[in-house]
Amino acid sequence: MARTNVRPFRMLSALALCMTAVALLGCTSSVPAETPGITGSITYAALNQTPPPLASITVEGGPQPDGAVSDKAVVAVTEKTAVFDAEGGRTDVTALRVGQQVKVWFTGPVAESYPVQGAASAIQITGALAK
Repeated sequence: MARTNVRPFRMLSALALCMTAVALLGCTSSVPAETPGITGSITYAALNQTPPPLASITVEGGPQPDGAVSDKAVVAVTEKTAVFDAEGGRTDVTALRVGQQVKVWFTGPVAESYPVQGAASAIQITGALAK
């Protein structure tokens, strides 16, 4: 009777577990500390019927802090985008509304058109709807 070696199975299981841990640790779990790419008001928001991306928002702001990308941006909200409320708690894309004040951090390349276009790694809602 041939004896099977379980060592390769254990090694593959350990590798899969490590890869899962790295993927989870790579997710944004708190509001980023670095300067956001843009700070401003959401002037347009649409949930997409056929993602990706999950949604598209336009953010417009006044003078930006040093290190910001632009004062106007079209932002893709993907399944990897972390959305936070004003207190830093997690929420989801359905919480984004026209008139809210937000901070947006980008991931990957940002098209240098005007307005700039890029995917968000994180969005924090910092203010309520404008009345």
